[in-house]
Amino acid sequence: MAKHTSTLIIDGMSCNHCVQAATDALTALDGVAVDDVRIGEARVQYDDTEVAHDELFAAIDDAGFELVSIEMT
Repeated sequence: MAKHTSTLIIDGMSCNHCVQAATDALTALDGVAVDDVRIGEARVQYDDTEVAHDELFAAIDDAGFELVSIEMT
């Protein structure tokens, strides 16, 4: 198991509804634990044996936003 803590930089969020939509999209993924979501970013822990970066990008895209980058911490 390879757990990582990362900050996801997200474009297109502007309100609390956006924050909730991004939170819901990320928590629906297996292997992802959401620490905090704010307008423009989400701090998550994820297990890269359960979820790939492509899946994180797709989940945010499906929620209507753009995942600009993943910053490892």
